[in-house]
Amino acid sequence: MLDFSGKSAASAVETKAWSIEFAAAAPDDGRMFIAVANPATAFAILSPLDLAEAKARAGAGDALTVVGLPVSADQTLAGEQELLAWIGEADQRGKPPMRASARTARAVVCDNRALIYARDEHMRDALDGLVRFIVLERQVRFQEEAMHTLWAAIDRDIDLTHALAPGYNERQQSVNEMTELAGRAKASNLRTGIALAQMDPALSDPSKRLFGEFAVVGGMHERYDSLIDPLTYAVESYDRANTRMIETRNAAKERTHFLFEFILMVLIVLLIGWELLQMMND
Repeated sequence: MLDFSGKSAASAVETKAWSIEFAAAAPDDGRMFIAVANPATAFAILSPLDLAEAKARAGAGDALTVVGLPVSADQTLAGEQELLAWIGEADQRGKPPMRASARTARAVVCDNRALIYARDEHMRDALDGLVRFIVLERQVRFQEEAMHTLWAAIDRDIDLTHALAPGYNERQQSVNEMTELAGRAKASNLRTGIALAQMDPALSDPSKRLFGEFAVVGGMHERYDSLIDPLTYAVESYDRANTRMIETRNAAKERTHFLFEFILMVLIVLLIGWELLQMMND
């Protein structure tokens, strides 16, 4: 939910434009922020902008640039068309902007640019729902990209789940990287289910409605479901590969230890035989 305890909270809503940066910790300088619990712990830090500055930024990098248009504002058609042109007709992947409409707000999102239509009293909830959706969409995209990488890696490493060829230890670093990637993507997927359920009692109904509409438009439920089994398979595949590699290394150590003990026993027997022979000759 939005934290308006910061000293700039009141002016932020009046500005009607924000640069939103995502951080791992809440700001300690009084800036307004939105705390997101799932599907990833994130703090969306809002910095007010004037409209010209917002258009110039155009959501560069990972920061999200949002322009808010109060329904009551005397907005000309030309001005609105200019903002829609700023949003763009397609994102970096060639897909059209996502549009969602709830009872108290409607919004358009394209890449790192967003436009919200809402009355002043509903703008805060609209921002909350929008930011939570942005975090959700980025996490689902991370899961999809991770699974794309993991499929190729699983095809390459499938032999590590059974008999191991010489030189398998050289692949341990790659296996470690894929094991970590699979684990992080699976955890993100589990938390995506929690985010989609929106069971947090602190969430307001307007925020939940806008978030839910965006989730439907973005196909989040279907994308989430389609990743459950593949990510589980990836985690299990690399669990088996790691287990097999550990067992093979341990077996190799045991064989080396046995061989060392055998050689030592032979040497002891030879020394004893030599001593007995010497005694007999004397």
